[in-house]
Amino acid sequence: MTDGIGDEPIGQYLNGQVFIGDDAFVTRMHSIRKTGQDGINIPTAQRRPPAASLAAIAAAHPTR
Repeated sequence: MTDGIGDEPIGQYLNGQVFIGDDAFVTRMHSIRKTGQDGINIPTAQRRPPAASLAAIAAAHPTR
């Protein structure tokens, strides 16, 4: 545990809360998933597109 103290947090590299990597890596992984070339079973709940941001949800529902 102490080895990670002082390092930058890994959470800042999360993209879509599934992949750690840059945008090109995430795009490549999503395209592989869409074509079904991954060869593994992915639960349906994890096949959904990324959730909208809280700002987008708030803008879509201004009276809430």
